[in-house]
Amino acid sequence: MAALPPESSNCPHCGAPNPVSAEVCAYCGGRIPAVRVETPPISPPLHDDFRLVTPVEPPSRLWPVLLVLGILLIIVGIALLAVAPSVHQSVESFNNICTQNPYCQPQSDPSGAMSAGGVAAVIVGVVLVVVGAYLRSR
Repeated sequence: MAALPPESSNCPHCGAPNPVSAEVCAYCGGRIPAVRVETPPISPPLHDDFRLVTPVEPPSRLWPVLLVLGILLIIVGIALLAVAPSVHQSVESFNNICTQNPYCQPQSDPSGAMSAGGVAAVIVGVVLVVVGAYLRSR
């Protein structure tokens, strides 16, 4: 608790009482130094003040969502990988026929992108399944 300033102070020259706000003595005219109020130093906060009261836990309904989403991504990835070769054959067949027609434009082959998407979907699906299984076991 901070100390309260005194209501009056004595002149250092003549000893007469003066209000705290006075800069010169009302009796002798001598200069009165400003009253300093000492305040206690502020202590640093304790480490315990910064700890969380309760640890943050993931919602209990998160793991089933991750498992289902992971399994769906794995299925989609496998489907993309299974369909990519037949798409490649279809585009190749179309482009062979298209070379005989002057009004036809050859199409680009999307099977490479489908394969890459399938691999990415399988990888992300496996990661989601692993994270979901980990959260379930906690």
